[in-house]
Amino acid sequence: MTGKVLLIALIVSLTVGCAGAPFDARPDMATSARQDVKGFAALMERGKSAFFAAQFEQALQNFRKALNLKPQSIAAVNGIAASYDELGRFNAAMYLYKSALIRAPGSVATLNNLGYSYFLQKKFDMAALYIGEAAKLDKDN
Repeated sequence: MTGKVLLIALIVSLTVGCAGAPFDARPDMATSARQDVKGFAALMERGKSAFFAAQFEQALQNFRKALNLKPQSIAAVNGIAASYDELGRFNAAMYLYKSALIRAPGSVATLNNLGYSYFLQKKFDMAALYIGEAAKLDKDN
């Protein structure tokens, strides 16, 4: 009789323990995507805030995390590159700006940032070239 009671107790505990679990334990992909979008926007905002507070290493970290969530983001690439500019890491910034222009040739923000990068490096002719290109694409720029 004791064996039967233990067996019933085991079956009941296993049944109750499983009853609380959802049938499909996979995450809801739509919810996950919404969280990524919110996370991306929050990271971009933190990156911009850190950048404008001259906390360039912190800005760099936030922009990198944002790029991990949304690898196609030209804005995140620009944030990383601009942070590199402010840290004096011009070669890294140039590489990123040029790779962004390959993916989005008409990106006014990237053209402006690339021009500003050249300006920081005292390469004024190149700065004028890229800032001029941006101005042609966006007359209000």
